[in-house]
Amino acid sequence: MKLQIALDDITREAAKVLLEKIQEDVDIIEIGTPFAYYNDISVIQEFKNLYPKAKILAEILDGGEFMSALAFRAGADIVTVSVSANNETIAGAIKTARAYEREVLVDTMGVPLERIPERAAVAQALGADYICAHTSLDVPDA
Repeated sequence: MKLQIALDDITREAAKVLLEKIQEDVDIIEIGTPFAYYNDISVIQEFKNLYPKAKILAEILDGGEFMSALAFRAGADIVTVSVSANNETIAGAIKTARAYEREVLVDTMGVPLERIPERAAVAQALGADYICAHTSLDVPDA
């Protein structure tokens, strides 16, 4: 089993303080969308250097080849792409991951529960490394 921490609504300095306390227990550090927006893309390489035992996951959600290449060049080990994205977008992220010898997590957030098995099967067929069953805090009873 792997433990992942998502850095979303936290400052860069607060994230460092938190990670210093738990870094030995964390396998994957997620650079979430809000955290990436608060900081520039260099935060990926900075955290990769600070916490070399952990994989760095960059939440890109869409943008396929273009966004995943930016994240991988910045040092990400894994990118996320939304399962609701076009198949071409998912395939583009996977193609880029293979070129960089990295991985793709396909995230199911925002997809109706009854569609998750269908979209997860598509993502698996396209070559996704991970599929994340993810519900939003904004959606009660999801």
